[in-house]
Amino acid sequence: MDGSKNTIVWKQIDKNHFERTISENGKLLTTRRIQVSDDGKTLTEDTERTLVDGKKAVTTIQFRRTTGEAQGLAAIWQAVSYHSTVPNQVKYEAMGDRLKVSTDQGVVYTAALDGKPAAVTGPAVISGTMVALKLMDAQTIESAQSREGVPTGKATITISADGKVMTVTAVNLAPHASREPSVTVFEKQ
Repeated sequence: MDGSKNTIVWKQIDKNHFERTISENGKLLTTRRIQVSDDGKTLTEDTERTLVDGKKAVTTIQFRRTTGEAQGLAAIWQAVSYHSTVPNQVKYEAMGDRLKVSTDQGVVYTAALDGKPAAVTGPAVISGTMVALKLMDAQTIESAQSREGVPTGKATITISADGKVMTVTAVNLAPHASREPSVTVFEKQ
């Protein structure tokens, strides 16, 4: 037990269909449905979330198998496409010498740009999750994610010279995860 208010329930519907729900204090936060193709080569993940404003968002990610048995869920899967019914939104606010970051999913943290870890809070965030931000130059921040001191991810956040585009290049550091970076591009609103 990690002390959080979250409950995670996994169900295997049949050999190719799985479902995971996350609830906080009995309130459903996310439902994730996974379908492995009959030939075992591709996986489709649909995740439905309730955003802070009460709207529902569905994210669909298509993956291809890179390692593992020819069938089943156990494998390393590489993302090949991503679609969301509501574009992800991240808000950055200067708070004195700190940066407050909040998402439309309710995830929030406030960190100095000195590389020291700060707590991450919000729905479905596992207790002990931390982030450390370090200012590299006027347009670049490095982010290091961890849980109870164990590195879980790293990212480079780069702002374009005109200040209108933010590019986040992230790498998952979990054991057995692909080290292939994912790139997300945000436009300033």
